[in-house]
Order: sequence, then C-alpha cells, then structure tokens
Amino acid sequence: MNSLAFGMHKLAFALWLSLPVVCGSQIWEYLHLKVPLESEETAWSKELATLIEGEAEAPVAGGRVDVLTAQYAVEVERAGKWHQGIGQALHYAGETGRRPVLAVIAPTRTLRELSPRDLRQLDLIEKNCRTQEIRFMVLLGGAAKNGVVKKIRRNPDTRYWLSATGKLHGFGCRYFGTTKGRYTKKREGVPCKICNP
Repeated sequence: MNSLAFGMHKLAFALWLSLPVVCGSQIWEYLHLKVPLESEETAWSKELATLIEGEAEAPVAGGRVDVLTAQYAVEVERAGKWHQGIGQALHYAGETGRRPVLAVIAPTRTLRELSPRDLRQLDLIEKNCRTQEIRFMVLLGGAAKNGVVKKIRRNPDTRYWLSATGKLHGFGCRYFGTTKGRYTKKREGVPCKICNP
C-alpha cells in the first residue's frame, strides 16, 4: 500500500474514532479487508490492527485484546460467537480504560450477499451492542485491497429502499437509505442497475 493510500486509511479511521456512539441509531459501520473469508480470527485482527495502527493481541489481565488503539479496545469475532465477543469487548474496555468495539466478521464479501438469516443475526448483535454502548462494526473479507470505514442506515424491518425517483435498491447498495425515498418490504419500482435487488 503506498503512503498516500495508507494516510487516507489512517485519516478515515481517525474520523471514525472521533464520532460519538449514538444510542438508538440503526447505522451499521462496515469495512472491507483483504483477508480471505475462511481465515482465522487472528488474521482478521492483524489486518485490522495494521490498517488502523493499533496493537494486535495486546495482553491484559485475563486475556488479549484483539486490537488496541489509543481510544478503543476492539474485539474481532465471528457472528456465531457474538455473545462471547460482547463479554470480551466489555472486559477489555474495563481493563484498558478504552471504549469497547465489537467487530463482527461477516460470512460474505459484500453486504448485498448477506442472507435474511445473516441480516437478522447482525441486527440482533447491533441491538445488543447499542444497549450496552459497544461500538458495532461489520468486517467483510475477500477484498482486493483494504477499504475505509463506511456507514449504512439499516432498518431491520425492511430489505429495500425505494428512492423518490422510483428506483428500488437492496441493502448494501450505495443508494440504500442515502437518497430521498422510503423503506419498503415489497419489490416495487424499477430495480437498480448497480445492485439488482
């Protein structure tokens, strides 16, 4: 990665660090990493630590923080082990005096590929993180290069966004929830040519 691209990643993460945790929000933060989907959690942690200039596997009493930064104690966990992830994030935050983050490894390369079951599970995880004031992030793998932290508005009751122009967008599309329009459960309107919901 060249120094300009690395600098942009650092800037994007620094901006993310400065954002407050807004309780009651349904905004997912997500990040693409150049880690194969089937990789062990340690590979995800190391890639994330390198990207955000954190310390990977930082030792604390009772364990190791997956990624430790100046402000955050980040626990990287697969979606199926989210209960443990929440407990570890809270424990590591208490041990370090940093704010807790749960970075959940998604089983897909893009948000659009998430199944309805995956979406329900991630919604449940996000809700539990929000009630305990844990920052929630979704990690997506298999990228050609590391991305920057992005946000998307998520309404768990709907799967589509119908823009004011009549275009239908699926969850994960760059236009989902970012244009004038409304959420919908129905497939109505003209399908977006980018996401093809």
